Amino acid sequence: MYKPARYPLTMRYISLADLPQGESGTIIALHEQHHEKRHGYHDGLVNRLMALGFLPGRTVKIERRGKWGGPLQVYIGTTAIILRPSEAKVIEVTSL
Repeated sequence: MYKPARYPLTMRYISLADLPQGESGTIIALHEQHHEKRHGYHDGLVNRLMALGFLPGRTVKIERRGKWGGPLQVYIGTTAIILRPSEAKVIEVTSL
């Protein structure tokens, strides 16, 4: 887990999957242990997300949500990325 110490403990942290549609947040940390193993992913999910640009301090926006718990369309800067809700739960954010 990578978590910078510069964020105050009084801020409210939520997973990216819980961020409402149209809202933006700042990435605080990525947690491997929150990932559901039932999809058959290997343990490198956090590394893959970081390679895609999900880095602490970056701003993300939930553009769209799929119906009935479907995938999320997330923007990091001008890049659109589609994530499963189980993948989005790995990413801890604070709402802006």
